[in-house]
Amino acid sequence: MHIPHVLHTGQRLWNRANSYASLWIELLHGWGFEPLAALACAIALDFDGDQFTVLSLPEEDLKVLYGVTTFRLAIYDRLEAHIATQTDAGNVVLADVDTFYLPDVPSLYGTLHGPTLVGIDRLDMRACAASYYRQGRRYELGGDDYGGIFRQPALVEGYHDALIRHVECAKRAFPPVSEEALAAVSVQLLRRHLSRVPQRSPIAAFRATLSSTLETLANSGETFRHSFAYGTLSQFGSHFELFTAYLQWLEHRHHPQPAGCIQASQRLVSESLVCQMRLLRATTRGKMDPCEDSLDRIETHYEELIACLRTS
Repeated sequence: MHIPHVLHTGQRLWNRANSYASLWIELLHGWGFEPLAALACAIALDFDGDQFTVLSLPEEDLKVLYGVTTFRLAIYDRLEAHIATQTDAGNVVLADVDTFYLPDVPSLYGTLHGPTLVGIDRLDMRACAASYYRQGRRYELGGDDYGGIFRQPALVEGYHDALIRHVECAKRAFPPVSEEALAAVSVQLLRRHLSRVPQRSPIAAFRATLSSTLETLANSGETFRHSFAYGTLSQFGSHFELFTAYLQWLEHRHHPQPAGCIQASQRLVSESLVCQMRLLRATTRGKMDPCEDSLDRIETHYEELIACLRTS
């Protein structure tokens, strides 16, 4: 029986904000690795003009820490057959599948067709059964749901063809770093990612675009407002919630960072939630709150964290 990683069992403020990172965290955990070691990359967050960077564990870090590599899967046979071949070899296949047939997505299950990324680690073609990672959990798939995903040639015209072109495979190709050396190697990666922190504060970059977006938010529907919040402050908050957990893990592994780093990172997590709630509340009422004082605090805590880390 698969027991989720501690990151997915406790109370988190941003537990649904980064599905791709959550999938990888649970995948690594399922392989017996400690995924917290790979979260040093969260410090290099940037604002990319219309969103904060969506957290993705760098391929080089996965290789260095765990000996894991990824490769694109060339689809020339039935997708089901390719996945069976790869999972039989111990690999995990990352593929977009249809939410219509995933019971763990209750709001869309049996209601709406749409893609969602899963990591499939087991597939039995004879039994029509599979298991997969999605978000921070591992699920079982069978019966008509299995058939809906793998046995129908065309769910919606053009939809199935679009899905099967985007399939990647995760493979344990090399020996992982030893458990004893894991934290030390991760700290080396942290130093590298710290050198890649944007020269301009990502919060300052976000603030420069927010004022021109407020009117649009105030005059838009709920879906747009929540999508905007997801792509901006939710991403920011989730980055630093995971980074806080990473710093706490380093401390537990006797590699503590300078005093004040954890506190500054924690303040970023909580203040970004305050800012998002204020922004959504105001724009839902048709008002425009630039959240200047809240963003001031976020920017101050961010600068404190970067300065603190650089003293080590």
